[in-house]
Amino acid sequence: MEWIRVGHDPALIYDYHADEFEELHGPGIALGIDESWVFEESRKVELRKWQGIFLSTDGIHESRNLQGAMFGKTPILEIIRSHAGLSAKEILDAIYTELEKSRMGAPIEDGITAIVARIDR
Repeated sequence: MEWIRVGHDPALIYDYHADEFEELHGPGIALGIDESWVFEESRKVELRKWQGIFLSTDGIHESRNLQGAMFGKTPILEIIRSHAGLSAKEILDAIYTELEKSRMGAPIEDGITAIVARIDR
């Protein structure tokens, strides 16, 4: 797998067998900040069956409820871990469902975008 960092939080890989998360770091700055910046690819080759990849904008973990408390990253990790045997769509649906419950009707203040992918082979 190859990626380029362009400003968002690093993607996460969850290894179901080891019950561990790994952040996919890499050099980079936010896209559009410096037109002379040369982005570099990062690579991970040790992908295994049942690993899951999660990538999102900060609008998910920075989403606030009516009292102003942020959703945070910990609930996302817990949802991924507890739903690891489900499909990527079901994991993503579970994250969005818990986010909506947490917001309790508070307005969305930032973009909310996420991708979940699973390695099934």
